[in-house]
Amino acid sequence: MGRPANLLAIAAFLTLAGIIWCAEHGNIFAINAIALAFALAAIWTAWRLNAPRFSHVKQGAADWPAAATQLKATSLVTASVYAWGGLAMLLVYELTQLHWRHGWQYGSMMLLIAGGLLAYVRALKNPSSRLASSSAIERVVQLAAVHGIAAAVALGWLVLSGKLITYKGDWAANAIFLAGGLAIVFISAIAVAAHRRLTRPAF
Repeated sequence: MGRPANLLAIAAFLTLAGIIWCAEHGNIFAINAIALAFALAAIWTAWRLNAPRFSHVKQGAADWPAAATQLKATSLVTASVYAWGGLAMLLVYELTQLHWRHGWQYGSMMLLIAGGLLAYVRALKNPSSRLASSSAIERVVQLAAVHGIAAAVALGWLVLSGKLITYKGDWAANAIFLAGGLAIVFISAIAVAAHRRLTRPAF
């Protein structure tokens, strides 16, 4: 993934440090800005990795090897978002004075999803894997579309419910949910669009 991945790793480290500071000092507004900065970094990374696909000259047949490569790169960014969210949850609710009884549950679940995505990326590296077949890749991209839609619905509920201005212990978690959900919506859209560019032949 090269330079974009390195920049995303730096952004993750800096924003995690900022989130911990905000949680420790009760800064509700700054934590949202810092979390959103990571979301923008993740979206930018996904765009940079997929940008060459949008300039791809359409051929008369689908380019499935390129589609698999594109899916691997995008899945790694998605895994990074979940890993960041999981670490943020655990660091905030285990290392600071802030308390929310569900923090470790959500944090662990996010890390588990990140691990699953990394395992999937590893399977894609083997061309003989069933997960690397064109039909399997197509199904995963369809799931990515559903994933993005579900994240958009969850974001709408989070905003409309007023949870972003709560002063209960989950205010830090809501900032993490907002940033992670926003990143997933855009990354999923980029993944689907790039995939269609590679697998929908020109006529």
